[in-house]
Amino acid sequence: MRALVILIAGTLFCASTLAWTQPEGRIRLAADVGGLSCNIDDAAPGILYVHMLITERTDVTGVQFAAPKPACWVGATWLSDQIAFPVYIGDSQNNFYGGLSIGLGSCLSSPIYLGAIVYMTQGQAQPCCVYPVVKTYDLVPGIPTPIVATCDFVADGINAGYAVVNAQPNCSCDEPVSTEDRTWGALKALYE
Repeated sequence: MRALVILIAGTLFCASTLAWTQPEGRIRLAADVGGLSCNIDDAAPGILYVHMLITERTDVTGVQFAAPKPACWVGATWLSDQIAFPVYIGDSQNNFYGGLSIGLGSCLSSPIYLGAIVYMTQGQAQPCCVYPVVKTYDLVPGIPTPIVATCDFVADGINAGYAVVNAQPNCSCDEPVSTEDRTWGALKALYE
């Protein structure tokens, strides 16, 4: 087990070849396991899960990022991370200490469900509270985004997504899909 953790850390932190160009894919924070909505509703006290996913990306064997609770999320207390993979280091809240590194165990393509960040909330979050994914302190300063380890064991960047806690009509993070002819939106519009 220790050797596997060292292998993951070495792959994520000390990759000998950097293939960073324009990042492909995104680490999303979502209100649901399927990643359908990035609007987090903190309307009442209780336990709240913020789900983490990788989307729009192929060839991933590991990932490193952080998603610390934003200051505008008043009344929320981080409880734990529930990671869907058995090998991980750190947690989502400590972006200055390496953040969260997850080894996926094999070469995967998106969507990849990483797990959930668990909060105890009081229903007091400010409206339009932006909750971003961030790059952590790491040994790959040439990549300005969160990091993935590719199937070729190369460190590469991935776009940092975000969620909005207590979204309003003027600050929703869910983007409408175009309904022009010959788009996914045209097909979606048939069923709305």
